Amino acid sequence: MPPKPIPKPETRNPKPVNRWRIAVAAIALHLCIGSVYAYSVLVQPLQDLHGWGRPQTALAFSLAIVCLGLSAAVFGRAVERRGARWAAGVAASCQVAGLLGTGLAVHLGSLPLFYLAYGVVGGVGLGFGYLAPVALLVRSFPDRRGLATGMAIMGFGLGALVFGPAMTALFAVMGVASTFLLLAGIEAVVMGLAALAFGVHVPPPARAVAATDGPAPWTTVPFWALWSMLFLNVMCGIALISQAAPMLREQAGLSAAAATGVVGLIGLFNGGGRLGWSALSDRLGRPGVWAVFFALGAACFAVMALVRDPLVFQAAFLIAITCYGGGFACMPSFIADLFGVDRLPRIQGLILTAWSAAGIAGPVLAATLRERTGSYAAMLPIFAVVLMIGLAVVLLLRAHTARRAATA
Repeated sequence: MPPKPIPKPETRNPKPVNRWRIAVAAIALHLCIGSVYAYSVLVQPLQDLHGWGRPQTALAFSLAIVCLGLSAAVFGRAVERRGARWAAGVAASCQVAGLLGTGLAVHLGSLPLFYLAYGVVGGVGLGFGYLAPVALLVRSFPDRRGLATGMAIMGFGLGALVFGPAMTALFAVMGVASTFLLLAGIEAVVMGLAALAFGVHVPPPARAVAATDGPAPWTTVPFWALWSMLFLNVMCGIALISQAAPMLREQAGLSAAAATGVVGLIGLFNGGGRLGWSALSDRLGRPGVWAVFFALGAACFAVMALVRDPLVFQAAFLIAITCYGGGFACMPSFIADLFGVDRLPRIQGLILTAWSAAGIAGPVLAATLRERTGSYAAMLPIFAVVLMIGLAVVLLLRAHTARRAATA
């Protein structure tokens, strides 16, 4: 009697990954951490409650942005190893703890606790949350890397648009401290669900061939070119945002109400620029769209320096804001193009230190120039020149990568 054939092991096709579910979860996560952009609505209530001055409250926001960049740099490799779900879980834990601590600090009137909770603990949560979905999105959308990262980072840019009005309304109804407790509960649910959605396995694509495969990334020309590009773009954009209302009144002759209305559009154009420019980068290529950022941004700053017509000034202002937001969205896919997806969290974390540095340098330089010259007219052309330096960096990076590719 012939032996029975050995049955073949059962093979199952892996369940297909719904990449749009990942994208929606990433937008929701970034929208939650993007609530930091609504910080300005907190300044006056804190002054009314506890007499904390604007320099004191501004320090908490600066701490949050600095801790975002530093935590992303320090823990980028851990995010690379442990994955998106772990990073999102840590981000949710820090964000919720930071909001609860902020509510307690406001209740007690403790400024040091406010700095620790909002600036340090919350800032670390921002860093983890910013990195969490990026590599997973790039792997899920190998055909549209720019659009994928743009969708998530758009959520961060729209944070002020969603949370600003909501927090203002809640402050009036339930007070500042209770509002932060409510926000902690809401963000715990949203960010927790996002972390669960990230618990999928997306096989990494083949390594991109890059001139930087050999030495450590931070010892290469492309790494420092990308760092410099983000620093210059953010420095000019955040300087513009930090002086938006008084600049619009002084340079364009807008009323206080009209200037406030334009400031309210910053979140919309910031978020829209992140999605639109990143999607366009899939067609133009990352170097091409970054060259547009710097050239168009420099032109906008020059127009604002020379033209006093209110409509033209507002148009140039808002276009420059889209370039500021687009730089954040297009950077992850640029890193993946040059260094490969597998090293994206670590390298992006290091490059985000440029954001921390620019977040201090831009507003300080803008305020100093305004104080010493007595006008924004002198500040604007200086930033136009800074953006032209950024354009030169992009062109040098393109020439460098082309030369390395030709000799590879």
